[in-house]
Amino acid sequence: MTHIKLQTPKPRKAPKAFSEFPYALGASRQLPQFSEAKPISPMRLFMSRRTSAPRRILTDVQLGTVLWTLGKTFEYRMQHDGRVWQHRIPPSAGGCHPIDLLVFRNRRLFLYDCICHRLHRVENSRRIALDRLFRHFAEAATGTGDIIVLAAQFDRTMSRYAHGESLVWRDAGALIATCYLACAAHDLSCTALGPTGGSLLNEALNGKSLVEGVGGCLVGQR
Repeated sequence: MTHIKLQTPKPRKAPKAFSEFPYALGASRQLPQFSEAKPISPMRLFMSRRTSAPRRILTDVQLGTVLWTLGKTFEYRMQHDGRVWQHRIPPSAGGCHPIDLLVFRNRRLFLYDCICHRLHRVENSRRIALDRLFRHFAEAATGTGDIIVLAAQFDRTMSRYAHGESLVWRDAGALIATCYLACAAHDLSCTALGPTGGSLLNEALNGKSLVEGVGGCLVGQR
């Protein structure tokens, strides 16, 4: 069996400069404060997790709760070497957090604002390519819910680590695992989707090769 062998990542002595992908954002709305889950022991939570197909899209409170758990930034600071370090619930190599959270709702694409806990409509999308991206995920989905797309800006991590590709993929895995546990804690359904989005996401966003899909989840009510 052959497979792609990624090289071992190594911290750089000094970070490399890179360009952030500039999302063009339209109308936005504040998401409701997250809801507290019922008290449950960690082991009971782990044992209760099941992959199940959602039946309905999330309410705004439920969506806000899932996104808060996956992407809310609780600490943010500039390091002495000029790079940004963040702390969120899911771990990320070097605190780089290279993955942005996009949400398909009613076939429209939104960006989660990890600082202000808001949803912004993404405006710099190509309609035909965006429809193709939606079908890419929707055709693999069993059930009805909201599609959370993991959009990676690899250079956030690669600027800090040589051969850092595998770190971004491991960050994606941590996000998906966190999504499962967040949904289990709130009696919601989650199923990871096989498609990654890959270069389709870059095409849909006219991303100038700065952004790439690295997976997604379908989340919804049971």
